[in-house]
Amino acid sequence: MTTVTRTLYATSSCVPALRAVCRATAFVRADLWRRYGALGNVGKSAADIRKEVTAGGWYASLAVDGTIRAETTKDAVNDILTYKAAACAKVRQAIAKRSSDEAERKRLYTLLKRDKWLEDEYLHRMMRQYFRHGVSSCDNQFIVRSDKHQSRVRDGHLVITIHIARQYGPPIELLTNSNGKNVDLTGCNLRVMSRVTRSKSTTLRRRPTGAPAVRGNWRRQRLHRGLRRLRWRASWADLRRRAERFQRPGFEDRQSTKPAACP
Repeated sequence: MTTVTRTLYATSSCVPALRAVCRATAFVRADLWRRYGALGNVGKSAADIRKEVTAGGWYASLAVDGTIRAETTKDAVNDILTYKAAACAKVRQAIAKRSSDEAERKRLYTLLKRDKWLEDEYLHRMMRQYFRHGVSSCDNQFIVRSDKHQSRVRDGHLVITIHIARQYGPPIELLTNSNGKNVDLTGCNLRVMSRVTRSKSTTLRRRPTGAPAVRGNWRRQRLHRGLRRLRWRASWADLRRRAERFQRPGFEDRQSTKPAACP
């Protein structure tokens, strides 16, 4: 069976609600990667991890629909295990290059397949090389279950309505750029990705006269600040030397013996 992924671009009048859901699911993803991104998933399947999450009730207090929370948890766990499977494939290649003994290869392959690579020092070292602790910085998407969305055509455009629990807000409507022809979303989960442009504030400051224009590179800016401090310290040292010179004994006598100017 071939899986086809179709991308639909849409606009929504419920952008704050979308961002709130994205923030909540971003915490779920980051926390799952922190807990199970490395040694925490050894010897555990996706079902085992989801059972631990449900039994722990770690995300029950989040202000997000329960189905969205559960589907996003499933998606994050699948990402973690896919990452581990890719690391195992690289370790298998390393085993094939390292050993020519069929019995030793079979033993290492068996430990790797059964997820018991902690029992062998070589496998442990190689897995820690390719299976480093992962992190998640994804904060712009969430998963909607197939029975929690509805689509219809309105004014020539396909409109997708996401149904969420009433306590978390009204339904979210997405106005797509498709006319709905040959688009059947029945029985399909949706991955909703938000592309909200984040505002960037800029502060303008006047550049002192004679100071070089520094922009863009923070290393150059830091160097410029250091040079300014050095100039300030050098100027104070110069003033201190001049003050000491005026305070030397005999300075006034030299000034008094200075010949008078000609009329």
